[in-house]
Amino acid sequence: IGEYAVAGTVNSTSLKTLTFDPNSMLQTIRAGAFSSNDQLVSVELPDNVTTLGENAFYACASLEEVLLPAALREVQKSTFNRCVKLRNLQMQEGLEVIGDQNGLITCFVVKLRQLGGLQLSATADLGSM
Repeated sequence: IGEYAVAGTVNSTSLKTLTFDPNSMLQTIRAGAFSSNDQLVSVELPDNVTTLGENAFYACASLEEVLLPAALREVQKSTFNRCVKLRNLQMQEGLEVIGDQNGLITCFVVKLRQLGGLQLSATADLGSM
């Protein structure tokens, strides 16, 4: 999915749930692809996605749940930063690269401490990342 393809509310007023065909060949979601989409609530990425670009879901204010695929190897910086309602992030074993402090983990740990309701589901050893 190209850079800023569905970014902002103008292009995404009805996109609430993002799912893909099980046979999807999608491998990369590029920078800002869904950034500032204030309607998006749930995302389930296809099994072939290996990279989430910088700011891919930045400031998706209504995003609550994300299921990351087992093939995912890289989450670039600020991917989920400012996703203030995100409560359930399901990660699989295999994630190798996490961008800067706002890319994934630090952002959620801070929210977990502040909000007390964020659930991180992971089979990977997060302590070693």
